[in-house]
Amino acid sequence: MLTVECKMREIIYFNTLMLSVIFLATAVGLVGWDPKSGRFSNAQLSMDFPLADETDERCLCSKHLQPVCGKHRGQSYVYRNLCTLACNQKHLDGLLYSYDGFCCQERPCAVNALPVCDLRGRIYRNQCHFENKQCIVWKKHRQIIKKANVCPCSKPCPYYAQPVCDSYGKTHKNRCLFKREQCYLKLAYGVEVALKQEGPCCVTRCHGRSSQQQDIIICDSKGRTHRSLCDFDKMWCQERRHGIPTARIMHKGSCRNVTSAKEIRTPFIAPFPDAFWPALSADSSFWSKLINHQLYPHW
Repeated sequence: MLTVECKMREIIYFNTLMLSVIFLATAVGLVGWDPKSGRFSNAQLSMDFPLADETDERCLCSKHLQPVCGKHRGQSYVYRNLCTLACNQKHLDGLLYSYDGFCCQERPCAVNALPVCDLRGRIYRNQCHFENKQCIVWKKHRQIIKKANVCPCSKPCPYYAQPVCDSYGKTHKNRCLFKREQCYLKLAYGVEVALKQEGPCCVTRCHGRSSQQQDIIICDSKGRTHRSLCDFDKMWCQERRHGIPTARIMHKGSCRNVTSAKEIRTPFIAPFPDAFWPALSADSSFWSKLINHQLYPHW
């Protein structure tokens, strides 16, 4: 017999009968099982969950299937019954009972998914977070959270790259996406975030760059050695935004490798403008071409 929770939502819920079917499917190879992690999985069904068991053979628990959900170190585990979970609590510090039934499984959502609101006026990061909370509230309190038709902070945004930096040092792809995040953080957590500057944050200019960009040691015109092009660019960015005269790239390698800056004949290389950075992917051959370019004999 299907449970009420199977009828109220489109998400798959597991009851005792379904678990028995999973055991049978595992035996014939339709569902994978990893004995080390105790996880059952089936990619076509988007199924991936662990079934925990007794950690001590002295646990005198029946094999009756009346699953409960427990959480240990941030990971949710399904236990065969409450006795099994209680026995594990003797040996696993921090293991807590969450609720009866199988653990709610949060499906992945797209990064740019819109926020969702419920009829109580609460806001969630996206549809996936809302469905997970809906599942947990039902299992714990047998209450149904309904989705609201209208929600603030859910204005669709274009995804062109014109980055801006917020007051917490986070770079947003464009101003519209920043305003959406600003609205969400205020409603969800009461956090006030302001727009700090146009362009990416200096501290995040190198995120996602290839190792080739990180391994180039740079000497600048102020006699400072930088561990990489990215480190130099962050320094240049910070100086520019604080009104400090900016340095130039003088040559590849430590500043100790030359006797004076006057001996360096390497052409001036300006840091790349803010709008140019997003166009450089981690797989770009740009960096190797720059390093090996014939115009830079000292590189």
